[in-house]
Amino acid sequence: MKKLKGIALLGILGVALLVFYGYFIHPNTYPEEVALKRGDVVVTAQGVIHGEKFHAFVQNVENQKPDSVRITWYSSEGAPKITDLQFDGKRIQYHGDLSRSGNERSWIPAYGEYTTMEKNDLNVYVLTDEAGKYDTLWVFQEKAP
Repeated sequence: MKKLKGIALLGILGVALLVFYGYFIHPNTYPEEVALKRGDVVVTAQGVIHGEKFHAFVQNVENQKPDSVRITWYSSEGAPKITDLQFDGKRIQYHGDLSRSGNERSWIPAYGEYTTMEKNDLNVYVLTDEAGKYDTLWVFQEKAP
């Protein structure tokens, strides 16, 4: 019986060590090079890469054509914030992911369904849900003209 308790305790400690290693020492990251190869719209302090993909998505939303786009922002420390937008022809689904960041951990991804995308005078794109279930959500900002 003592031997079984010892084995169980070792097993629990082993799992705890693996979780600690995976979460603190070697977090699941998403390097900028991977995002670029994948075709993400990448936003860094230096600017936007593949911005035309976001504009194509906006055009498809306006034309009610299903489409999707991934936008990945990188902090100055290189921590990614991933936003996936998927349009089914009627609604835009938003999935936000901070789980790959070494600084900002979020075990629960953000989610929302929106009916419209608007661009304001400051070149900020926001999603709104006319049903009122989800708050207005900032998704992208271009440089001022």
